[in-house]
Amino acid sequence: MDRWQTYPVSFAGGLQTNLSSLEQGMSVPGTAQKLINFEPAIDGGYRRIKGYQKYDTTAVPGTDDIRGLCFFKDAAYVARGPNLYFSGGSGWAELTDNLTYGSVGLTLGTGTKAVRFATLDFDGNDTLLILDPDGKALQYKGGVLSRLTGIPLDGSSAEYVAVFKNHVFLASGRNVVFSSPYSTSDYTAASGGGVINVTHEITGLITFRDMLLIFTENSILQLTGSTIADFNVRPITDNLGCVHPDTIQEIGGDVIFLSPDGLRLVSGTERNDDFGLGVVSRGVQQEMKLFIENHSSFCSIVIPTKSQYRVFGTSSTPNSEGRGIIGVQTAPQGGDGMMWAETIGIKAEFAHATYSGREEVVIFSNDTDYVYKMESGNSFDSEDIQATYITPHLPITDPSTRKTLYKMDVFTDPEGSFDLTIDTIIDYEVTNVVQPVQKEVSSNVGADEFALYGTSVYDTGEYSNAVINDLFKINLEGSGKMFAFKFISEGTLPPISLNAMSIQYAQNGRR
Repeated sequence: MDRWQTYPVSFAGGLQTNLSSLEQGMSVPGTAQKLINFEPAIDGGYRRIKGYQKYDTTAVPGTDDIRGLCFFKDAAYVARGPNLYFSGGSGWAELTDNLTYGSVGLTLGTGTKAVRFATLDFDGNDTLLILDPDGKALQYKGGVLSRLTGIPLDGSSAEYVAVFKNHVFLASGRNVVFSSPYSTSDYTAASGGGVINVTHEITGLITFRDMLLIFTENSILQLTGSTIADFNVRPITDNLGCVHPDTIQEIGGDVIFLSPDGLRLVSGTERNDDFGLGVVSRGVQQEMKLFIENHSSFCSIVIPTKSQYRVFGTSSTPNSEGRGIIGVQTAPQGGDGMMWAETIGIKAEFAHATYSGREEVVIFSNDTDYVYKMESGNSFDSEDIQATYITPHLPITDPSTRKTLYKMDVFTDPEGSFDLTIDTIIDYEVTNVVQPVQKEVSSNVGADEFALYGTSVYDTGEYSNAVINDLFKINLEGSGKMFAFKFISEGTLPPISLNAMSIQYAQNGRR
């Protein structure tokens, strides 16, 4: 009998598809050739993502398309058609054309372009700016909705808004107009307002540290200074830009955005002056290319506690087929290392993430009548979450020798009851190779196996006398030269993290 040996693999690195099959299996065995609805963790392992549920079980009133949303002062605000609505989670109230909010006669435009939001506090009062490119700019402060007045013609149909150095910046076409300090309505030069003209159509604005970044389709500019007296605009690059404004986000001391060839970091582009180094999605370039080609528009959010960026594509597919890409930043500030995964089942057209007190709140909408809360619950609005992780094809030290598999130890971190299936894929699953039967791992196992005992209340910190087993031993069958393992989690049970595996095998020799 051949002597058993052990082959351990720590799961880390995320989705990686830019390497040959053999190179991936030999050099980065803990990465994934497929990673769907599992999120890479900063400290290693892959955790099945949480789900989403309705933020408010009541539908947003109206029949027009939802055109934008945000979360502000413990409530969700939604632009639907020409009207604004808000909800704290138990019913929607109309904000526009409503005597209660001093907004009689005030509505948004009748267009279909995206409505964008910004928040500020110039005078001790939290203020929400609402920007409709149809020339309908509003502000909501102190319980009163009012028209944002004084905007010059150059900014009258502004599509993008940012707050920088106590000025409001509005972008329209090739112009950026800015208000006087601490004002939302005075844009005159005499008071400190002004207009900046750039050479290309603007596609986005974001405030980052001590600069305002101005994106176009073909360039990136940075504005520095504090007032009209010392504002200075200079180019970061004139060779590339951003293809969609709602992909621009700050993450981990950097700014990420979607360019025509993938996701890039601004600091990488500026620091290296070598634009290839700025592409952080090169490890999943094929998936990114298809993602860009198959979607007409995009939205994104950042989850700071996970150093995670999520971008979603808009298409005509059903909600169950909505696709997105997860990026987790692993490099220190200014670095470009990221781990990747894909999502299927989250269709988001508009999304916003922020803090409400100490709680991270992520809301989104699609072509239904509802607003949803992401990172909430264990299902996709009561539908199953289907998550898949497939390891690289592993040569287990030597791709030219035949190995016989005997056992697998799977190291996990369950957050409650779970069901997991594991497939062994031998020699690339070619037609003349017999594949082993699927294995099942569950918290509802026989009495002779470790599992989940006692009672617990998930997500409350109350685990009573429960003991959650995190090591599962599985008998394996089959022999071959290359092996991949497919882990599938499907259902509405709490997430489970896959941390590592250890394969026990015997090497049969060269034949």
